[in-house]
Amino acid sequence: MSITQYSPQLQVNGHPQGISFQRTTGYCEQNDVHEPTSTVLESLLFSARLRQSYDTPDEEKVRYVYSIMDLLELSPLQHAIVGSKSLIPPSQPRVKR
Repeated sequence: MSITQYSPQLQVNGHPQGISFQRTTGYCEQNDVHEPTSTVLESLLFSARLRQSYDTPDEEKVRYVYSIMDLLELSPLQHAIVGSKSLIPPSQPRVKR
């Protein structure tokens, strides 16, 4: 009989990561369904308002969405319609981010 023991320690490229890594990363579901008639900005705002605490002021949620769009270089696409086939689609890495 062999017993395998797993450690809850998170490693990236073989190196343990501290609490700052945990605070700056998150899980993003790849299979989210978005309303095809809403813009990228509207979709992100909708998700932020649903997922963040009710006690968080809306202005803070909006600032957070804009900062994430800047970080992911999505600001130029903020007014693009999510389900539009006529627009040049964002690159695959952006879609997955």
